[in-house]
Amino acid sequence: MVVDTKLYDVLGVPTNASDREIKRAFQQKAREFHPDKNPDPNATEKFQEISAAYDILKDPNKRREYDQIGLKGMNSGASGSAEDILHSFMSGFPFGSFGGFGSFDDFGDFHNSQQRRQRTEDIQYKMKVTLEDLYNGATKKIQINRTRICQQCKGKGVKNGCHIGKCNQCNGTGRVKNVTHRGSMIIQQITECSKCQSTGEFIKPSDKCEKCKGNKIINESKILEVHILPGMKNGDEQIFKGESDEVPGADTGDVIVLLCEKEHELFHRKKNDLYIKKEITLSQALLGEIAFPIIHLDGRTLILKGPENFVINDHTVLTIENEGMPSKENISRRGNLFVQFSVIFPQSDAITPDFADALNKTFPPKELNVDLESENVFEVTTEEADISEFLNSKKTYQETRNEAYDEDSDDESYHYQTSDGCTIM
Repeated sequence: MVVDTKLYDVLGVPTNASDREIKRAFQQKAREFHPDKNPDPNATEKFQEISAAYDILKDPNKRREYDQIGLKGMNSGASGSAEDILHSFMSGFPFGSFGGFGSFDDFGDFHNSQQRRQRTEDIQYKMKVTLEDLYNGATKKIQINRTRICQQCKGKGVKNGCHIGKCNQCNGTGRVKNVTHRGSMIIQQITECSKCQSTGEFIKPSDKCEKCKGNKIINESKILEVHILPGMKNGDEQIFKGESDEVPGADTGDVIVLLCEKEHELFHRKKNDLYIKKEITLSQALLGEIAFPIIHLDGRTLILKGPENFVINDHTVLTIENEGMPSKENISRRGNLFVQFSVIFPQSDAITPDFADALNKTFPPKELNVDLESENVFEVTTEEADISEFLNSKKTYQETRNEAYDEDSDDESYHYQTSDGCTIM
């Protein structure tokens, strides 16, 4: 039987919660009350309380002891409430700001996060590539800038035979402890040492490595070869393991090259299919007599011919199978090439009387089937216009309607909608 439920209440879990449920609850609570995330002045205290509770409940032996004798029993001789005793546990927790390496940003186990080996950040480069590169494959070079461990001092920062001292401000720990009192509570906060930049070391100026000036690292440029495979696409990545910045005592991150496809003047790509537009004359559209070259991405010339006795309408699409992009997984498998036609109609001055007569005989106009003598029938004239004028006027009209509706909505009137969507006021 559990004699004290205070720690379970802090994490918001039942007394029979599993280790996984306790860890998940801790991560959620810690994420909510982490001082770097929560501006509430009480967040730090709450965060320490959550961490102290988790430190006991995550350990099977401590949890068993706590379930049997409670906080008072674990802190034998202490007096006061469970809250006071919990605060006494909290005074030993150095929770403060957890930025940089060994951070608490993932809200996992703090002690484990401090023990994990650090890793430098990945570096990402964007490389612009042409559609031809992605179709045929290519090898390109890119220059990267990074830091490397100084080989002259082997990353120690001092000359050969010289001694690395201990920082007298943090006593070689790289961190300093700040103690504050809040009532009867003692709060310890650990921050990075500003004197040694959290290294815990002190190097005399005369002992510093001549090459890296005591920094342990140097700046370096390197040329990487990026191999673009046929069929790769926009957004694909090539990862160079361990080519990021080097820092003593940390694993090296990766360099990630991101492919960015340039816009092509002729071809448009969608997955493994290609698409082009082609203008043809009215006679070509009516007779179906089309034949034109397409310079493909690999330099081949394709002669496209339309189907026999086939009238091509405006926006008709024809396809050429297996002339699209190759598949990255299997370059022998390809998409299709789609060709969309737009018909160019002749100008008005190109329509001669003979041509008009021939068209009327071939394509006779439809009869009106309207009584022109009727008093309710009117002939109107038209002239060429720009559709953008209509669209702009329609937009202005809609904006005016919206403004009028907003003004009317301030009135204390009742509105309801009919089944056809009309508003009745």
